Amino acid sequence: TMPSDLYKAFTKVRTETDGGLAAIRNDFYNRIIEGQYADIKSEWSAYIEQLYANGLDQWVKIWNDPNILTYDELNTLKQ
Repeated sequence: TMPSDLYKAFTKVRTETDGGLAAIRNDFYNRIIEGQYADIKSEWSAYIEQLYANGLDQWVKIWNDPNILTYDELNTLKQ
């Protein structure tokens, strides 16, 4: 459901950002497991902001592109 030009762009973005996003995600997870956050809800916004600042915004832009068909849109074309 992803046109080839968007797939190439996504592959580039993923290659450039996946390591940093994984590190942020793992750090947040480990801090939760170790009980370092007394109030996870208060930390959640900062976590999401950090993800977006490190490339998640690029992922969202690609995946929200109108040229990427949703499951329902794809099924409508098959009928």
